Amino acid sequence: MEIFFEKGEMMSASVQIFVLAFIRVILEDIGGQMDEGIILIADDIPMGRHFIKTYVAKVGNGKVIDRKMPKMENFELGFKIVNTGMKEEQAEEFLGKEDFLPVLVTGGVLPSYLRTQHFFLRIRETDMKVLDDVNFQVKMQGLKAFIIENINVFIEDTQKAVNENKPYVRSLLYIENLLSQYYQRYYELKKEEADEMVDELGKFTEKLLKTSEDIIHANGDVREEISDRFFQFVATNQELVMLDVNDEINPMISKDKVIWFDDEYYYLTDAMLRKVCGKVLELVSVNELKAILREEGILYCDASGDYSIKIVVKTQNGEKRPRVLKLRKLYLTVDGECLEDIYQERESNND
Repeated sequence: MEIFFEKGEMMSASVQIFVLAFIRVILEDIGGQMDEGIILIADDIPMGRHFIKTYVAKVGNGKVIDRKMPKMENFELGFKIVNTGMKEEQAEEFLGKEDFLPVLVTGGVLPSYLRTQHFFLRIRETDMKVLDDVNFQVKMQGLKAFIIENINVFIEDTQKAVNENKPYVRSLLYIENLLSQYYQRYYELKKEEADEMVDELGKFTEKLLKTSEDIIHANGDVREEISDRFFQFVATNQELVMLDVNDEINPMISKDKVIWFDDEYYYLTDAMLRKVCGKVLELVSVNELKAILREEGILYCDASGDYSIKIVVKTQNGEKRPRVLKLRKLYLTVDGECLEDIYQERESNND
């Protein structure tokens, strides 16, 4: 039995860039192609490398670009990882390649020279799950067959609107139109379901464009938003436990649900930071967020420069040494209130 991509899977980075590579060829033939490649932002280099390796192995239209340029077809993607030695002119030259779709992949911190008018896509854990799925390759083959079978229809559709919008906006609109037709064909949607699908993909496109624009201005936004995110999380998350660092912790409570504190600092795990700053991580990677927190004086780093430290906490079963991030309380107070004050107010209201 044939299997096809589900709605959520179609919005993954791997499916989006695959369709973009084919759309790019169609637009090129009628003079409406994107004027440069795209930038994928992973949480770290290992995630970026895993994405590239898996995509190349499973999809068949991607190649890794190293020092020597391989022979490329116009429907292919060329992946290149941004390394510490890459200069701005090298990145821009690569993104300007026209014989294939150039894809720069960053892990961790996005270099400041790339934080300009480019088109960005984030690689998330959900994207990796779609790519790692055992049926991904079969689903991708079905999507490819659908595109080839309906290529003339897409050319007609693109010609009608080729002069509308910026190149990357236009490309995204075509991607979602193609995926909408694909989904309607194989899931035999009723009209109201089809309309809902089109609307949902339209909103997804708007979100991609907004996120791409926000990434350019992310540093300033992050600085302003961090304390608000912490306060909202403490005020609303019922699973959170806040403890004085000298208090004993129940061994049944996960360290990833705790924020410890003393007179000057808050201590929380990497996983807890991800929970608190989920919205911020739409704009920056985890490592980039930590770099910003360090630059702002919020995140304490020891002489070695490590972002995390180990602390000693007491449990009923003895001492534990969790690895945590150490954040200065001074920068996470609003109107004189500390996070533990907000937590105590919430707990009192729950009683």
